[in-house]
Order: sequence, then C-alpha cells, then structure tokens
Amino acid sequence: MSGIHLKSNPVEQQLESLRALVEELRAENAELRREFGYWQSVHARASERNTKQQSKLEESKAEIRQLKLVRKRKSSQPAIVQIGSMIQRSGTQQRPENLCRANLA
Repeated sequence: MSGIHLKSNPVEQQLESLRALVEELRAENAELRREFGYWQSVHARASERNTKQQSKLEESKAEIRQLKLVRKRKSSQPAIVQIGSMIQRSGTQQRPENLCRANLA
C-alpha cells in the first residue's frame, strides 16, 4: 500500500520523472560521445590526406620549376652548341670568345 501512496505524492512523482530524464540524458550523452569519436577519426584521416596532398603539390611545383629551368637553359643553349660545332669543324682548339669575334668580323 505504501507503493500506491508514494506515487500519489507529487515530490515522488517529480523524483521519478527526474530519474527517467537523467537516464535519457545519459543514453544521449553516450551516443554523442560515440558520434564524437567517429567524427574525430574522420577529421584525423582527412587532415592526414590533406597533408599528403599538400606535400605532393609542393613536389609537383618544384618539379615544374625545375623543368622550366631546363627548358630555359635549352632555349639559350643553341648558341653554345653552335660554338661547339664550329670548334669541331675548324679542328682547332680556339676559345669560344675568339670564335665569336671571328664570326663578327
């Protein structure tokens, strides 16, 4: 009979309601913690992937700079190649400066 009497007491009803609410909040808290762990790992993987992509991008940029330098050197190289072939054709060991002067005269 005391069980029936306790349920009719407003304070006991509030207490029971609050206990149920606490239980709901604990379950929600546990779910949110699981979700947090999941999204934290997703973020960590994305950050690692981003770091790798940034590294690849920097390597690619460096390679492009290197290739541009090589291309620039090759475009200015024909004059040097011409001088070298002139030395081979003349059969003498003249200095490139002298060959240039000789070509100008």
